[in-house]
Amino acid sequence: MAVLGALALAAQAALEEPALGLFALAGAVVLVVALVLRRSGPVAPALVLVAAGYAGTLVLRDADVVDAAAPLVACALLLVGELAYWSVELAGTGQAEVRALLRRLVALLALAAGALGLSAGVIATTAVPLGGGLVWDAVGITAAAAAVALIAALATSSRR
Repeated sequence: MAVLGALALAAQAALEEPALGLFALAGAVVLVVALVLRRSGPVAPALVLVAAGYAGTLVLRDADVVDAAAPLVACALLLVGELAYWSVELAGTGQAEVRALLRRLVALLALAAGALGLSAGVIATTAVPLGGGLVWDAVGITAAAAAVALIAALATSSRR
């Protein structure tokens, strides 16, 4: 599934700009190699290549237009990465407990849904016309601080 997701993202980039689609396709190939060799090291560079293909298409577009598909692409990249790491992790083990796999799958889907919602909120926020003023500055600073605090809390809890 991870490879199919990477290939879908590569195809989307190639449809917009064939040369940049090659970056994303190279990422999909690196991902295949990582999964065949059962190595997690190449997964991150593979994701970077896939994301670079997509990001390059954004750079070449009209600078005033926000890509409404960005939340879906972000969610797809998250799922591709998680599924790839999960595949490498499970490749060397015997049979995993079905209940544990289901719990992990539900957690992954919840994470993807949360990421989709948050990224869609960010995209929607960029469409709001800004009138300026002290109140908007305070809202922006509060939102940025809350985002940093959430990231820090998640990073701390995942280390435990």
